[in-house]
Order: sequence, then structure tokens, then C-alpha cells
Amino acid sequence: MLKALGAAIILSLAMPVAAQSVYGGGGAECSAWTANLRKRWPHLVDTDWLMGYLSGVNRGRGPGARLMVEADVASATGFVSQFCAANPQRPIFEAADALIAQLEGAPR
Repeated sequence: MLKALGAAIILSLAMPVAAQSVYGGGGAECSAWTANLRKRWPHLVDTDWLMGYLSGVNRGRGPGARLMVEADVASATGFVSQFCAANPQRPIFEAADALIAQLEGAPR
């Protein structure tokens, strides 16, 4: 019995966890992104978070990953701004994920 319990504990520690935390401004609602468009420094902070998030996705995918080949900072923030205007209660990271999905579908 103790061996089975020990094995179960060890196996449970090796299982991947599905939930992931999003740190920084990306966890805020899109309404905050939209409100910050009119404020210079908060908008710069939001833009910096977005570029960091996209960079993190690139790094996580390994060498050669280049999400922003078909886009620039202005078009990326424009996409997120449109998403957030249409979905004010959604978290900003969902707008970033939608941008990633669109960029992945872009011709290379």
C-alpha cells in the first residue's frame, strides 16, 4: 500500500500542469488597455508588456521562431487595441494570444 502511494505521489509530480500564470499588465482586463491608449506612460508600459510576451513565446519555441516577421510594433498594438475595444472584459493576454494566432496564419 505504501509503495503504491509513493509511486502515485512521484507520478503526480511528473505530470504537466495545464494552467499558466500571466504576470504584469497582461492579466488586466482589455478595458485597461483601451483606457491607457490616451495616457503616454501607461500605454508604453502596456506595449512593452506585449513585446515581452511575444518575445517570450518566440524564446519558448526555440531557435528560428519569428512571430513578428510579418508585423511591426504599431500593427501589433493596433491589433490588440481593436481586440480590446471589442472585448473589454477579456484579459489582455487573450488579445495577445489572438494576435499570435493571426501571425501564425500569416504567409511566410
